[in-house]
Amino acid sequence: VIIKKIRVPEMTPEELEEQIPWEAEHHIPFSKDDVHIDHQVLSQGTGTGQMELMLVAAKKEVVEDYSLVIREAKLLPTVMDVAAFTVQN
Repeated sequence: VIIKKIRVPEMTPEELEEQIPWEAEHHIPFSKDDVHIDHQVLSQGTGTGQMELMLVAAKKEVVEDYSLVIREAKLLPTVMDVAAFTVQN
């Protein structure tokens, strides 16, 4: 899992959803087709024309392996958390 704080130009949520995969290519060492990508806006509208995001990417292969183990145990995976965030959550 890769977690990075990044700055991007301020944009609407719709524009951001479209732009995130392209921004991720600049910040992660894997193809965007090989990872699940998510983000969270940390700050925006600070008058700088920029917004700060937390960008998270997880290898699809790893997520699928964990999901398979969970489903084989007759459970339904609903949330996968990163160990570093688990304590806080």
